[in-house]
Amino acid sequence: MSMMKRSISIGFLVFACAAATAAYASGDPELVGIDATFTTKTNSNVDGTNFDVKVYNSQNVLVAEQTGITTTGHTDAWGDNSVDTVALDLKGAFKKSDLSAGKVRLDIHPDGKQKWEFNYNIDFTYADNSVVWQRWNNNKVLTQDKPTTSDSWPGQ
Repeated sequence: MSMMKRSISIGFLVFACAAATAAYASGDPELVGIDATFTTKTNSNVDGTNFDVKVYNSQNVLVAEQTGITTTGHTDAWGDNSVDTVALDLKGAFKKSDLSAGKVRLDIHPDGKQKWEFNYNIDFTYADNSVVWQRWNNNKVLTQDKPTTSDSWPGQ
């Protein structure tokens, strides 16, 4: 490797490390994952129901989602008093400051007359290993007649 190429490579590496350090030092780390955890109460989300989870920031930009989550074929999952976690797919690069406020939308796609009673929380994991969570313990209910709900969290 020529001396010039080596200098450019080393220079780029130093710049990349400095940029990464500056991002962490700024206190505005990048989002690396979002999980949704559901605590089913009674009237469990029975086999045949699929549902979607979508998370938006305060500018109504889709941050993460998971669609077509199925309850079919899960042993001891999605039943009464179960706790089930779903990892959401990130839809872009977001910083902690991008998510100081936002909303969650939940939709079920039942295959018949069904009712799901639950609480849930959303965990935001950042590159600096910090985790911020939003929790809704307000006994949500979704049915074939009311298949959609949404919740928001206020800005800091």
